[in-house]
Amino acid sequence: MTIDTSEKKELPAHDDHHAAGLYQAMAARMFCRFLGFRGTAVWYGAEFPAEYMACANEIGAAELYERAVDEWVWQPPSSATATKALIEFAGCISADKLLAEIAGQGGPVYEEMDALHQVIALSAASRWLTGLANAEYFAQDKAAESMLRVRRRRDGSVEIEQPDGTRGVYRREGGGA
Repeated sequence: MTIDTSEKKELPAHDDHHAAGLYQAMAARMFCRFLGFRGTAVWYGAEFPAEYMACANEIGAAELYERAVDEWVWQPPSSATATKALIEFAGCISADKLLAEIAGQGGPVYEEMDALHQVIALSAASRWLTGLANAEYFAQDKAAESMLRVRRRRDGSVEIEQPDGTRGVYRREGGGA
């Protein structure tokens, strides 16, 4: 099977700047880790092709990461894609911390900042998902309510007729209206 590479096709932009910014932060964080491993490999005598050596240093990569985090992690998500990116961002920090522990290296920011970034990202994702869950619940509740005929009676009870014709009368506990 051959792949036609003669015409470069651009993928459509999905125009979710929040998600894009969060993925940029994740890429910068992993770039920091790459530079750390590359530095260790060079220390022990590894030779890399020129394109590997032209990359920025760890300090520059850490600054890129911090800028992306400052710009995007603090914003509440406005889409499912941005919410997913926030969750993946928190997971990226966890995975990188495991790599840092194994390699005996630090991360691009202090551990306390990592923990704060994870809490902010997951809290924002949780709030967005809670709003979505509430909207689903109320939509189902309204749909169910529209299928029932509800009639208030003079004695304060409520008569409910279901779509199949069955009826029930409900009174508040403790009697009276």
